[in-house]
Amino acid sequence: MIKEYLPSDLETKTLNFVSDEAKILEDYSEDYYDKLLKIYYLYRNYEGAAVFPFRNAICLPIAFSVVETVVPRMLLNPRKVALTARKEESKQYKEGSERILDYDFKNGNFQLAINDWVKRSCIYGTSLIGVKFVREKIKRPSKTWTAKLKKFFTNKWKVETREGVEACAYEPFRVAVDPDATSILDTRVLRITTYRTKQELKDNKEASGYKNTEFVSEAVISDDYIAEKRLVNTLNETQRGKINIGVSTTGKQNQRELARVDSYWVRSSKKYPLGRLIVTANKDKILLFDGDNPYWYVDGEFPFIETKDHNDPGEFWVSGEIEPIEALIYEKNRIRNRRLDSSDVSADKGFWINPQSENDMDENEFLTRPQMLIHGVEGKDWGKIDMGPVSNTLFNEEGMVKSDIQETTGVSDYSKGIGQKYETATGMMAMISEANQRFALKIQSFGQSMARLGKLVLQIEEAEMTKERETKILGENGELKFLKVKPSEISSDFDIDVNIDANPFIEKELGIRELTNVLTVIAGDPNIDKKPVLRAILKKIDILTQTELDEMFGAGATPEQAAGMVEGLVNKIPSKMKMITPNALEKSTMVGEGMGTAHSVQPRANAGTSIIPSPAKIPSKIPIKR
Repeated sequence: MIKEYLPSDLETKTLNFVSDEAKILEDYSEDYYDKLLKIYYLYRNYEGAAVFPFRNAICLPIAFSVVETVVPRMLLNPRKVALTARKEESKQYKEGSERILDYDFKNGNFQLAINDWVKRSCIYGTSLIGVKFVREKIKRPSKTWTAKLKKFFTNKWKVETREGVEACAYEPFRVAVDPDATSILDTRVLRITTYRTKQELKDNKEASGYKNTEFVSEAVISDDYIAEKRLVNTLNETQRGKINIGVSTTGKQNQRELARVDSYWVRSSKKYPLGRLIVTANKDKILLFDGDNPYWYVDGEFPFIETKDHNDPGEFWVSGEIEPIEALIYEKNRIRNRRLDSSDVSADKGFWINPQSENDMDENEFLTRPQMLIHGVEGKDWGKIDMGPVSNTLFNEEGMVKSDIQETTGVSDYSKGIGQKYETATGMMAMISEANQRFALKIQSFGQSMARLGKLVLQIEEAEMTKERETKILGENGELKFLKVKPSEISSDFDIDVNIDANPFIEKELGIRELTNVLTVIAGDPNIDKKPVLRAILKKIDILTQTELDEMFGAGATPEQAAGMVEGLVNKIPSKMKMITPNALEKSTMVGEGMGTAHSVQPRANAGTSIIPSPAKIPSKIPIKR
């Protein structure tokens, strides 16, 4: 039996404050939650059942296609994170800070949270990720004989303390902010809703400082938007084409009973200089925690970072990839379903029956089927209703809506890997490059959010880290190395810049072509040093390590060393590189001071002039440096 909770006067004052804030947050958020729920349903390809049972009710996966085209490009395109020390004394911490940041970002669970963070921003518009420092005791088996013997008799394990940062991406339905907030940085009050079992709250009581956990009650989640969102799994059976497996999912589903926990992050004030964290349970009826904000030292005071798919000035909740084309999706669905309905009607003819016919007509005979028989006189007792062919305007209208969707989102067929057969590679790349101007701005905004996330991680690590952590890096020759980072070796006193290439393949291809054309122009002038251009080309191709480039183009590099490096380069070139092919190698020569005899470079009519010498022109006695 659950005891009755009787809050003290101070607790009652805090709960009243929370209740007032909750009303403001919920009144503002409810309308957005309604909109976001519709957006999620479109992402899951559900629009609604047909008005009549014989009508088609297909929801085309347009929203899914757009989101799944944008998200991989944002997550898989190379990210370059650069740390710039603000003060001279901070430079000594740069290497350790870079390692710990790389370690955290590449952690599997952390990366999964980033994936959810980005995908939710594309679906809903605004997405939130939170970071916390975890210090917990974990049990480890020991390999020593004495330890195993001790475990056999005492059932004990070796206990270690694990610590580090963890990230969690939140559903927008779990987040509530001030009506006038435009970012986490200017939010006065932020509420995060989670669900826990009563036992979890009790087990975490000591670490979290929670109180009154014995008064918490559990219930099935059924009165919030997450429960509404899950209903989409029961609505799919109303769609055309669903396979009926004989088991209905529309009934009440068994769910675990959980306790609702709301965390209110309150910005610092004169009365609360470190800010405030208030945690309640059971819809703000039980006070679990009221104290200082544990992350008061981070930029923005709250350990959360938002990312936005679009930048709607003055708004916290912005539009994602789906909202701008919501009406167009409905229209395209309507046209497609009307086309299918018309096709069905045209294929299955309708019939009329003379009500004054003396022949007793059996209506079942008029069901269209192979070798059907109708007992009656056509034109007297019965007749056909010609519905006509499917109108060509429906095809044109659907194409127009598709064009409108592509213009609105900037996601064309080429962006999805679908191109026209008659389009040249150069023309296709140019079209994609133009479309990428819009995508580049989206990438830039995401890069700024990643920079804020990196700063947040370093600030928390610097303040909370107490143990050495083992990180892994790639050595000069690509081998994996494990190095330890001490707490004293990291700092957050850096400006972080995250640069993401909007379209790395096209940029690389176009960059190589432009540099190769430059080399062709300056090839005949002996007074121009060709090495900088050649080095830039090889760096763009990205099949040499930095050490190999330094050896090839260093001040002390001899012609023999350079030639040997080039021969090794020829062997490394992937067969799919269209710019430099084996045939091109036979027709091209090396140019540049300090790198052998200068030869003229003849321009070719195809993909530019190759700058790699033929293997036949490299003396066989020169050792190859790998």
